[in-house]
Amino acid sequence: MVGGCVGGVVLGCPVCGAGGPEDKRGGLGTQSQQRGGVRDVGALVRNEEVAARADKVRLELVSATMCNVCDESGLMTKAVVICQVCEAPFCAKCFRDTHKGKMKSHTSVPVTAELSAFKPLMCREHNEPCKIWCKDDSTAVCYLCVSLSESPHRGHATIATNQAALSLKKELTATIASLASLMENCHKRIAELTEMSAAIERQRVDSKQVISSLMRVLVEMISSTEKRLLDSTDQHTSRLLSSINERHWELVSVIEQANTFSGHAEKVSCNKDDGWIMSKQFILQRMMETLNTLTNVELPEVPPPTISFDSPSDLQSQLKKLTDSCHITSSEPIEKYEEVVTTERTLSGEDYIISGNECFDASKSAITQYRNVVVQSGAILTVKPWDGSSGGSIYIKCSTFTVQMGGTVDVTGKGYRGGVAPRKYRNTAPQGESSIGIGCPSTEPNGGGGGGGVGSDSYGSTGGGGGCYGTRGRDSPPNTYRKTGPHPGGKGGNVVPPSIINNTLPTLGSGGGAGDPYGYTAGSGGAGGGAVVIEASEIDIQGTIQANGNPGGSGKSYGSGGGGGSGGLIALRPSRCVALGATGTLTASGGEGGSCEAGPLGHQGICSRGGCGGDGWICLSNRTARSLLGKIVPAMSSSNI
Repeated sequence: MVGGCVGGVVLGCPVCGAGGPEDKRGGLGTQSQQRGGVRDVGALVRNEEVAARADKVRLELVSATMCNVCDESGLMTKAVVICQVCEAPFCAKCFRDTHKGKMKSHTSVPVTAELSAFKPLMCREHNEPCKIWCKDDSTAVCYLCVSLSESPHRGHATIATNQAALSLKKELTATIASLASLMENCHKRIAELTEMSAAIERQRVDSKQVISSLMRVLVEMISSTEKRLLDSTDQHTSRLLSSINERHWELVSVIEQANTFSGHAEKVSCNKDDGWIMSKQFILQRMMETLNTLTNVELPEVPPPTISFDSPSDLQSQLKKLTDSCHITSSEPIEKYEEVVTTERTLSGEDYIISGNECFDASKSAITQYRNVVVQSGAILTVKPWDGSSGGSIYIKCSTFTVQMGGTVDVTGKGYRGGVAPRKYRNTAPQGESSIGIGCPSTEPNGGGGGGGVGSDSYGSTGGGGGCYGTRGRDSPPNTYRKTGPHPGGKGGNVVPPSIINNTLPTLGSGGGAGDPYGYTAGSGGAGGGAVVIEASEIDIQGTIQANGNPGGSGKSYGSGGGGGSGGLIALRPSRCVALGATGTLTASGGEGGSCEAGPLGHQGICSRGGCGGDGWICLSNRTARSLLGKIVPAMSSSNI
């Protein structure tokens, strides 16, 4: 039978149309149709009336669906809902009885809505349900797409869509669990940060109260000291003025007696009777003795005004207590910063003694002539990081330069900056900075700066290359995910010779390249080491001078690590002699490359570490006497600069 009747509607052959209501010839198709065989299904006109009738039949079948639980018990109960999680029909009673506890959150839809809720995906070319998954093209197709000889999917590796969906559902379930764990960790971290913020706020309030209290004590102490000094000054000056007044009237009395004696002496000297004059000799002798006594009156001494304290140690201890209380520390900081104090003073021709943590004023570099520079035991001399125009170097000219045992000159990570990791998906990361300037997004090196990582949705991400100065920075290890690799990452920087620009600005260690994030978090490149240049007649190093590069930042969740910064420059230029004691150390090593993670799904090789930074330069003049007993890392690489 060519045609048929369904529900009173005559149906023809879906291939040739014979037997249908439009067939005026009856029987099979024309001879040309018979000889031509099956026509292209894609060219057939959809029979809308048949499709509507088929949908009605499918709806009747769905509406007649029986309860899954009752059917297993031998009962024939019509289902009223379908669980979207269990994908099974239930009557109202069985759905309530079975969906308790953890299953209580399952959602359901009425069986009448199931047809539209779970309407199958239809093939656009053949208008048939897509029940086959083409592995080669990663798309859903119908059975005609893989059966017809002219179909592009014929011969491809296929699998049923329900099996492919099951594998995808498992992966999605694992991803959902990972995301839930990630969100839980984020909520915990937010709670920790909130608690930390509250603790810092309490600490701020307490510190302000302590400072205000100490300031009140100090003001009261100053006021009391002022009153005591003023009262003491009044008492002392009153005693001095009283003594001076007494001496004043004594001298007035001397003057009066002297006038009286002078008058008697004139009368005696004018008398012509020598016998009478000689009779007055005893009186004149007493007058002379009296005059000698009066002229020897001691005048009071008036000392210069002075200020003294009854208990200066108490005042000093209170001032020290106030100073110490102004240092606020936290046992759990959000991010650690190094605090140093810049001492503003005129150092020309003076001794420069570093006894604590001090930041060198780079604006006076190679300009001010010091006499003796001493970094004492336990002290640290550092400098502000390079900011694109200044910082990063300590350049000292002096007569003698000494680093005592336990003292440190530290410019680690103060050199050229590393590339900053991007946040966009599949972006080439920026290069590290070097003596030729800031880098751009590229895997190639930026002079001494390491190249940036790169990513792709086909294999993941790669890390940044290490910075370079004295030795070449290392390339980022290649990405080995899938069989399309290996995929190279950022390249290490090129060797840069040491130099001092305009005899004031030495070149610094280069920064590492940033890693690629692959849509997650990548590590930024580490900053290079700074520069320490010492010009002195005599140099004595018993402590440490270090100009190491910073390590690259770590990548997280498929993001790759940043490249390490290169070591910096240590240049000692003595005119007479230099000594490196057994406890002395000179280091200019490169930083390690940043690490990476395989991500929440554990895909190995989908990201890579950053490359390690190269070593810097240690330069020492060979034209002077020297004694080198300490440690030098790397080995002294140049005799002059």
